Amino acid sequence: MFMLMNSKATVFLIFSLVSFNLVSEEYLCSGIVGNETETKSYERKGDYFLYTTMGWKFRTLHENETHIMLGYINYYKFDTPPETTLFLTIIDKKTLYFSERYMSSESDTDSFLNGKCALKR
Repeated sequence: MFMLMNSKATVFLIFSLVSFNLVSEEYLCSGIVGNETETKSYERKGDYFLYTTMGWKFRTLHENETHIMLGYINYYKFDTPPETTLFLTIIDKKTLYFSERYMSSESDTDSFLNGKCALKR
């Protein structure tokens, strides 16, 4: 009886690991800023994407079969004056084109970047 249960647990564990690897995805995106190429990585980690460049956890604001919209909001209460920032990224899953925008409550400018991604599974 124990051997049968152990075999079932092993099969379940192997199936779970294989399934987990199948849904793993990382978007490696690059765009031109001035005369330089800026590269970033968005890696799916369960219910969020890790922006590995900064270690930020992006929430999935919207996702369907063609697009992913990611967002990161931060409030820096120790700055003088306090600052709220918003970082949005949209990735087209079919064309692998991306665009991102960064805005701050304490700045009258925002940053915009777009380019192409490669999908790593």
